[in-house]
Amino acid sequence: MLSLKMTDGQKFSIFVLDLSFIGWYLLGTLAFLVGVLFVMPYQNATEAELYMVLREDAIKDGFCTYEELLIDDPSLI
Repeated sequence: MLSLKMTDGQKFSIFVLDLSFIGWYLLGTLAFLVGVLFVMPYQNATEAELYMVLREDAIKDGFCTYEELLIDDPSLI
């Protein structure tokens, strides 16, 4: 289970990262839910960047290869 290896030792940090968006969602709710539409893409982009960092660390630590992650050209990373 690659995802468990990738997040091993990082779960609390990921939890804190998710908690950091609660204030933004509450503020967005005060703006008649319009603000939530602006917070959701920001959270998605943050989680995508987190995955990129975890993926790079997994490759460096030897948990997986570029081929296992379906990366054709490693120079693009």
